[in-house]
Amino acid sequence: AFPKATFVVQADHLAFAKGNPRFPGVYWDIAELTYLPTTGRARIAKGVEVVPTPGHAPGHQSLAADLPETGRVVLCGDAAFTRENLERGVIRAPDEAAAEESLAYIRSLVKDDLDRAFVSHDMAAWSGWRSAPRTYR
Repeated sequence: AFPKATFVVQADHLAFAKGNPRFPGVYWDIAELTYLPTTGRARIAKGVEVVPTPGHAPGHQSLAADLPETGRVVLCGDAAFTRENLERGVIRAPDEAAAEESLAYIRSLVKDDLDRAFVSHDMAAWSGWRSAPRTYR
């Protein structure tokens, strides 16, 4: 769908994928994909950065964006499945200690305003989010 896209990934996540037989290449080793490995926080556009949030996977990352009206928002990916994960600071993950540190980090990024942290698997949270044509600014 995006033939000229470059995928910004944490270098340790790409290494994890390449070295893990349970993570088949069909998901990531595709000739048409271009990867830009990075380490740590990386600015990818004005006001937008990837931030490391390990725990679910060694190199998991989330996306933080600074919006002029809303402030900083974080797209958590699998760093936080539900709002409750962020509220309680607990999540089941392969590396639970790293995952819990990532939850605290996300909370700090949004200054504990959990309405600005978008979790990945929480239908109750999704129902309260704006959708087109309403937007976050």
